[in-house]
Amino acid sequence: MKRWLGCGLCASVLAAGAAETDSTLLVERKYAWPREGEIALDGVWQLAAGDPAQPAAELPDLGKLDWFDAVVPTSVHWALHRAGRAPHPYVGLNAKELRWVEDKAWWFRKRFTVPKDFRGENVRLIFEGVDYYGRYWLNGKYLGRSEGAFGAVKINVWNLKPDAENELVVRVDCGGYKVGKKGGASWASLVKSELWSGWQVGATDFNTVGIWQPVRLIAIRWPCLERPFVRTLSLAADGKRARLGVTVEVCAGTRAEAPCEVVAAVCEKGGGTPRAAKTAVTPQEGMVLVDLELEVEVPKLWWPVGLGEQPLYEAEISLSREGEALDRLTVPFGIRTVERRAGGAPRNSYAAREWVFHVNGRPFFVKGVNWMPIDALGKVAPEDYVWNLRMARDAGVQMIRIWGGGILETDAFYEQCDRLGIMVWQDFPLTCGWKAEKLNRRVWEETVPWHVFRLRNHPSLAFWCGGNEFPPDDRRNADLVGTLARTTRVLDGTRPFMAASPDEGDIHGYPQWDAHRAWHSELLHAAFISEWGTHAMPAPQTYRDMLSAKEADAVMGPVLLKMDKQAMADAFPEIMHHWVEFQPDRLTQMLARGSAYDDLSSVPLGRFSDAVATGAAEFYKYSCEAARTGFPRNGGLLLWVWKRPWPNAGIQLVDGMGRPLATYYAVKRAYGPLWPCLKPPHLNYVPGERVEIPTAVLHELARPAPAAVKLSARLVGPDLAVRQRWDGWPAVALTVGAEADSGPSLSFTVPEDFARSFFFVVLEATGVDGGPAVRNVYTFRCPPQLEDAGFRERYRAKAGQGLFLDKGPWLRPQVEARKTELTLREIADGSTCASGAQRTVEIRNAGRYPSVMTHARVEGSVCAVADDAYFWLEPGESRVVALRVRSADGRALPEKPTVTAAAWNAR
Repeated sequence: MKRWLGCGLCASVLAAGAAETDSTLLVERKYAWPREGEIALDGVWQLAAGDPAQPAAELPDLGKLDWFDAVVPTSVHWALHRAGRAPHPYVGLNAKELRWVEDKAWWFRKRFTVPKDFRGENVRLIFEGVDYYGRYWLNGKYLGRSEGAFGAVKINVWNLKPDAENELVVRVDCGGYKVGKKGGASWASLVKSELWSGWQVGATDFNTVGIWQPVRLIAIRWPCLERPFVRTLSLAADGKRARLGVTVEVCAGTRAEAPCEVVAAVCEKGGGTPRAAKTAVTPQEGMVLVDLELEVEVPKLWWPVGLGEQPLYEAEISLSREGEALDRLTVPFGIRTVERRAGGAPRNSYAAREWVFHVNGRPFFVKGVNWMPIDALGKVAPEDYVWNLRMARDAGVQMIRIWGGGILETDAFYEQCDRLGIMVWQDFPLTCGWKAEKLNRRVWEETVPWHVFRLRNHPSLAFWCGGNEFPPDDRRNADLVGTLARTTRVLDGTRPFMAASPDEGDIHGYPQWDAHRAWHSELLHAAFISEWGTHAMPAPQTYRDMLSAKEADAVMGPVLLKMDKQAMADAFPEIMHHWVEFQPDRLTQMLARGSAYDDLSSVPLGRFSDAVATGAAEFYKYSCEAARTGFPRNGGLLLWVWKRPWPNAGIQLVDGMGRPLATYYAVKRAYGPLWPCLKPPHLNYVPGERVEIPTAVLHELARPAPAAVKLSARLVGPDLAVRQRWDGWPAVALTVGAEADSGPSLSFTVPEDFARSFFFVVLEATGVDGGPAVRNVYTFRCPPQLEDAGFRERYRAKAGQGLFLDKGPWLRPQVEARKTELTLREIADGSTCASGAQRTVEIRNAGRYPSVMTHARVEGSVCAVADDAYFWLEPGESRVVALRVRSADGRALPEKPTVTAAAWNAR
């Protein structure tokens, strides 16, 4: 995307000469807006390791360093790997062997030439992200230092040589907690992602360092424009008129300036008739704020995915004097309003607030996820954002919460969210019990405004939050939170701000109970759930890519089920290295949920992973269904977590390599615009028990849906034969403005031959116009434990630990006994390039039995996502599946990836 580059007045301008000491801190709050005419200094640099004992403000003998080429932006770990100087950091135990990286001084060097006409009264270098301690030289002259990982580095340069070679040198030192080693920073002292700093929960070996964001060079003349802000002030009730506000700084140097004119013209991105407003202004030393208002007739509103389209507008703001153009900025934005209003949840504390989000005046249940950094070692490639955010959009995700242990996300992230209709809740980097008395206040106070200036024009940005699970009122944090509250109010003021999460009535939950308990939980009545999840494991192919063959095929159950961390580390060191939160309170329920689907004591790692993912998928499905029926008491659900930053066992919908798990597809279906569901009283039953299960229909309340739907259901036994049908129910009328409507109940007596087996209820919904059916399949079981009446009564009486089926029944072996035949036919072979391909296939069940957990499997070390997977396919049925395929972490994509049809009971 073309970017217009710019700059603004520094809060602390360097004197016209080299910095003589190491005291000049080059951290600046006034974000330099993208403007026309900048020079991008990304691309090929040289990189070398140096002695950290080298005096910080002195250059070493650069000719003696062992330089190699590196493409900036980059972290050092990935630059070393790409240059063949280090192994893949996520394979095996390699990360532990790369801890030396964090203990070096790293030297970056760029030689470049600028054109003769690249001149201005103010020339600046902008570093959007240097991690963590930076020191800067241009043409041999020391410029100063920076601290912090999130940009805010803006350097006045005076010794640039036009039309000649310049040399820019940057020394970067790691800022990390360096868990397990000496020399790390004090805990809670860094303005940086905790996950990138040696986070104790699953990332202790990752302390990032590098120039991880773009570098640009700008030159301006006075007067100029800076830091524009375009926002929606109001929308007419009939939606036919929008009132917009435009604020921009007019900046000037030290001399007096003659009057100028500022014009703001707004039109749809890509064309359309502009609407304009203008005003006269006399620039003053420093800056003058200019405020304009204009109206847009019949505006095209920006909506979250599923509620409408995402049209974008552009504002062109120009500065002129007596017809002479002086400056111009371009601002992409969207027309929309966002606010929180009261829902139906009772307030149980004075801090509780309203939690029903309204966009453009419409209330809706927020379907969302949490987001950790996309990579544990600072790789923030735009193509990775495209891959993941498109998957999220396709899954109906309307909001992403940027977790406080993560990063202030990149421009590429926000631009994708703008295009895709994904709202963003942005935490600032305060997290996990922090009491941040040692955090550098100067760096914080400069970094926060920089990013509010940078992000506030994005229509996707919906919510500011101080951070994650820390005490905002603690005396060691209160001033930091105060800076956030004031800055977001003064520089933005159009979005809610909350001091920390959880707060104001939202909750974080990681329950241990069996999935059916969702219907008796806080999912129905909490004001908002901003974290909720259960553990899963990477895809089998990811284990094959990351582990030695011995461990990738290991049968680890006999050791793992003892839950002895040291025994696991001794037997399976690579598996344990790729594990997060190996502790009883997290392991027990993961294993209990997976224990229903396979014999965890005897299966190899790949099948173990499949079983755990399937158990987690069941939990997520029930949770999404219950939460949606809780609206408007419950304003939304943000599942933990979208993706792991590197391949490990932990809570996840998509694994660390970008491979979607069964959890992803379960959430995608349960977040769908039309979804029938059951409200089961239990997950586990006994033969002879009378069962009654209510139904419901979930639908997107803020967009048109069928006026009514027809439900039908069938009871399927362990032999995959239909035992009972429910047809002929009256149509369920869908209430406008509701998220869910109640349907009829189905009742049956559990047959005696269901003992110690799984059985199924297949629920389907069709529109009254006879459109395609939407199918939701429930798996229930009759475990031996419940045959003891006393145990059954105690188990059902409270939401305790989930049931571990150590003696079965296990679904996968059960259905494997009823083999069916699948065929696959290629319908369309889309374009294939080095980075990706598209395929469309038809899977047909040509056998006697339904196929269970049916999916299109792409062979080899690639990442693939389908429009649906792990579904139920009746005998004689066909399903068209569209696939997107990409290379896995730089591996070459086969010319034509091989696709096969698979199911748990396919031959």
